[in-house]
Amino acid sequence: SFSAYILAAEGEFERSLLGVSKWIEKSTQDGDMWQAALGHSSRAATRLLMEDLDGVMQDGEACLQCGTKLQNPIYMASGIAWKLIVLLRRGEASEAYQLAQEVRRLVASGHNSVVTVSAHGLLSWAALCASHHAESASEADLALARMQRISPATPANSGRSAQSAHESDQRAADKRLQLAIFQMARFARVFPIGWPQVFLGIGRYLGMRGQRRAALLAFDLGLRLARRYHLRTEERLLTLWQHKLGDSPPVFQGGSFPDGESRRK
Repeated sequence: SFSAYILAAEGEFERSLLGVSKWIEKSTQDGDMWQAALGHSSRAATRLLMEDLDGVMQDGEACLQCGTKLQNPIYMASGIAWKLIVLLRRGEASEAYQLAQEVRRLVASGHNSVVTVSAHGLLSWAALCASHHAESASEADLALARMQRISPATPANSGRSAQSAHESDQRAADKRLQLAIFQMARFARVFPIGWPQVFLGIGRYLGMRGQRRAALLAFDLGLRLARRYHLRTEERLLTLWQHKLGDSPPVFQGGSFPDGESRRK
C-alpha cells in the first residue's frame, strides 16, 4: 500500500492504480472494511490525477458506504469529498457546496488536522464556485492557519485556498496567496507532483503584479513539469494562464480543453 503512494507521488499513476486495486481486493476478501475504505480513498486520488472522474465518483461512493457501515465520520467525509470534487470539476457548484457543508459538519468535532484542513479547503473552493465569497475567504483563512501546523501541507487544498485568495479583498488576498504558495512548496518538496501547482501559483502572483515575463517563465517551468508527470489538469491550467499573459493561442498536448476552462479564457 505504501508503495502505491510513492508511485503516485512520482507520477507513476498506472502502477499506483494497479497496486491500490490489489490492496482494495485483498482488504475486501479479508473483510477489513477499514483498509478497504482507505484503499478506495487512495484510488480516488490516483484516478483524479488520471482524470478518470467516473472512477473517482465510484471510489468516493464506495468509501462513503464503508464509512457509513463503520460509523466513521472521517471515511464518510472522505467519500463525500471525492464526490464533491467531481461535481466541482463538472461545474455543478450548488450541489457541491451542499456536500462541502456536510463534509465540514462531519469533521467539525475531530482532532485530525489534515482532515480538518481538507474540509476547510473544500468548503472554501465550493463556496467560491457558488459565489459565496466572504465564506470562501473565511474558510481559506482557517485552512491556511491549520496548514502551518502540518508538515508537509496537504496538496489539493493549498491550491484552492490560493484561488480563494485571488478573489477576495486585495490586501488580505495578497497575504493568503503568498502563504498558500509557501504551503504548496512545502508539499512539493516531499511529493514532486506538487511543483506544477507551485509554479502556477507563482505565475499568477507575478502576473497580478504586472511582472509578465517572470510570470510566463514560471508558467513555462510548471508546464514542463506537468508534462513530465502526466498531470493533464495542471497542463491545461498552465497553458491557459500562459495564453492569458502571452500572445499565442493555447495549445494543449493532451487533447481539448474542458468546457468550463475554455469559458474562463
